[in-house]
Amino acid sequence: MNRSAGKAEQRALIVVSSWHHGNTARVAQVMGEELAARVLSVEEVVPADLSGVDLVGFGSGIYFASHDRKLMDLVRRSAALPPRAFIFSTAGNTLLWRWYHRSLRRLLQSRGCEIEGEFNCPGWDTVGPFWLFGGFYRGHPNAVDLERARTFARSLEAKVPQEGNGS
Repeated sequence: MNRSAGKAEQRALIVVSSWHHGNTARVAQVMGEELAARVLSVEEVVPADLSGVDLVGFGSGIYFASHDRKLMDLVRRSAALPPRAFIFSTAGNTLLWRWYHRSLRRLLQSRGCEIEGEFNCPGWDTVGPFWLFGGFYRGHPNAVDLERARTFARSLEAKVPQEGNGS
């Protein structure tokens, strides 16, 4: 993942679990570029990564109507979370995404995080019997989906204090 932004100036962090087709990792990278944020896989995150940032994004593919359990476990076991967070996902069924985000949203709010926004787009889904038919949303996230992710991240930029502006 992307560790290019230095810790000293780091204001945002994105944590992603993307193991099936890499759908959500592509979305996370686009958001990370827009926010000048480090993008770490859930396996790479250590508690120090979550301290000292102003905004953290948590995202994964949707597996059986919820975010990946490794991501949920990370949020549960973290001693402290930043005050603000955003949630994102990719899914083979994009109609119910707000419902799919419900568990993570409630967990983050119970841990004191203000939710600054939520994003979802289609992701190639070959889970279960769908692989027999080539899955749903093959080729997604596509350029349009990634531009939507970029626009969403731009909407969060004002919520990330910049170094030297007194925040």
